[in-house]
Amino acid sequence: MRIADQRTYYLGPRSLVLALSIVDAVDLRQISRPYLAELCEELNENTYLALRSGNTVTYADRYEAGQTLSVVMKLGGPRPLHGSSIGKLITAYNADLEKLVLGTPQLDQLTPFTLTNRTELRKELEIIRARGYSVSDGESVEGIIGLATPVAGASGAIEAAVHVSAPRGRLAPDRLPQVLAAMSRTAVAISAQLGAPADAVAEKSLEEIVASEEKRLANAG
Repeated sequence: MRIADQRTYYLGPRSLVLALSIVDAVDLRQISRPYLAELCEELNENTYLALRSGNTVTYADRYEAGQTLSVVMKLGGPRPLHGSSIGKLITAYNADLEKLVLGTPQLDQLTPFTLTNRTELRKELEIIRARGYSVSDGESVEGIIGLATPVAGASGAIEAAVHVSAPRGRLAPDRLPQVLAAMSRTAVAISAQLGAPADAVAEKSLEEIVASEEKRLANAG
């Protein structure tokens, strides 16, 4: 992490990712851009497209909302599969990545809140699949909440995600479900444009997310 000024976070590696399609001949960035822009305007938060590239997950595109205090993730380079919302999400939906992560000899402790216990991480991945979204609360950078919702391609595989990161104060429990509901709608819309099967990604209602978040916060407490 480097800080450009006292109020803006810059996170992530430097190399620009080149693999930008979820299926052959489909430019995922081009398809997702209008949806990310609309989501950015609706939430007034930075919005991102994340995708799988081999055994890594990376940010491929973003829209910036211009908040005074913003979390700006750099494009390109790998994100931790076990310690970021996009990493956990795509790992949860890809058995080969889950096997890779859970079989890693040592998982880096990025912050005091990073999940490095394999039993706990396996349970977290199961929960992500069940509820249909991922949350990283200070697991990659303390004080920052990351959210991710799944995007499916024509085969139905989950290899991309819609992502939002913000300081914890802007994603308080009373607002976070609304943000996730908007992200879920966006991810489903992008998936439809990619030709995903209708049942590949289910849109999560606000009521469903509120119930899931109450359970998550109760378990965290």
